[in-house]
Amino acid sequence: MNLLKRMIITAAGVAMATGLMAGAANASTQAPFPVPNATAITFIVSNNVPGGGGPWATSQVWRTATVTFTGGVPVAPWHCAGIGWTPHYPVPPCFAFTATLRDRGSFRTDRRALTPNQFPRPGRRIRGQVSGSVTAAASYGTFYATTFPKAALVPRFWFGEVGSISTWPARFFPPGSVFGVHVSVWSVTYSAFTPCGFQRWTDNSFNFGQGPFAGNITGCFF
Repeated sequence: MNLLKRMIITAAGVAMATGLMAGAANASTQAPFPVPNATAITFIVSNNVPGGGGPWATSQVWRTATVTFTGGVPVAPWHCAGIGWTPHYPVPPCFAFTATLRDRGSFRTDRRALTPNQFPRPGRRIRGQVSGSVTAAASYGTFYATTFPKAALVPRFWFGEVGSISTWPARFFPPGSVFGVHVSVWSVTYSAFTPCGFQRWTDNSFNFGQGPFAGNITGCFF
């Protein structure tokens, strides 16, 4: 998957998570007091870790995510107006949340895969195979939803791209929720000790791991 496709998929994922989902919460919903934080741990296996030149590794990580309720009373309904939103009558209540996420795990590069950072040599391939550790972190600005989060809704096992990090908090909410826009800042770092020395590549929401300051996983000739 090239960089342009990854940017398109990420933008589409955010739009999907922030857009209107079918239905709405009952208008009489009120915030129970207190609303506890919702924390879920998921084991994630990805056979297609995305990079600037396409899939380049497999990974297995434990993801710990927490959604926090930030207000005891509903906010103005327009906060939950996502893309394509149309008013519901009666207007469902809208509540504010924040979220955090952490990943810990390992990765192994694919044979003959392109390096994850293709700057400044497009077409460069990883030499040999490299194994190392994965760490990730994400923080989410205040976002809004018409329902309350439930940790039980989050899958305990997940097979797919780590790129789903950008919309992960949406998995805490039941079908029929309406979401307001939220913006996430995330980064995923791959580190390995190789015979050629220490190597590190950081994928993030700013440059998708491309450029002179992102590092790289290049492997070794021996």
